[in-house]
Amino acid sequence: MKPSDLIKKEILSTVSNWLDEYGETNSIPKNLDTPEDIENTIELLKNSDYWYDAKNEIRSATHETGLDLGYSRHYESKGVAMQIDGKWIGWTYWYGGGKHGEPSAIEWIDDAIFLDAKEETKVVMVFSKQNAQEIKNE
Repeated sequence: MKPSDLIKKEILSTVSNWLDEYGETNSIPKNLDTPEDIENTIELLKNSDYWYDAKNEIRSATHETGLDLGYSRHYESKGVAMQIDGKWIGWTYWYGGGKHGEPSAIEWIDDAIFLDAKEETKVVMVFSKQNAQEIKNE
C-alpha cells in the first residue's frame, strides 16, 4: 500500500471508533486490506461530517519532523509525520494564509511519503538565573 492508502485507512479507523463510541451504526469493515477496499469504504462516508472531522484530526495529530516537505507562497508549512501500521508517513501541514485562507482545503494525503525515523537521546544545556544574594557573597 502507498502512504496515502495508509492515511485513508487510519482516517476510516478513527471514524469507525467514533461510530462505536457514539453507539451509531458502523458499516466500516474491520479488515481494509487493499486500496480498493479503502476507496470503496470512503465512497460511503465521503460527504459525512465524520469523514471531514477525522481527516482533519489525522492531519493535525502529528510529530514535527523538521523536514521541508512543501512550499507555497500563500501559506506557511511544516513537515509532519505519524506512525501508521508500524510505518512512519510524512506530509506537509499547511497553515496560515490570513483572513480568507483555507489551508485545510489543500490536498495533503496524496503527497504523503514514507519516512525513516529513529529515536535519539540528546544532551541539552539548561540555564537558570542565580540568586542575587549568592552573587554578592562571592
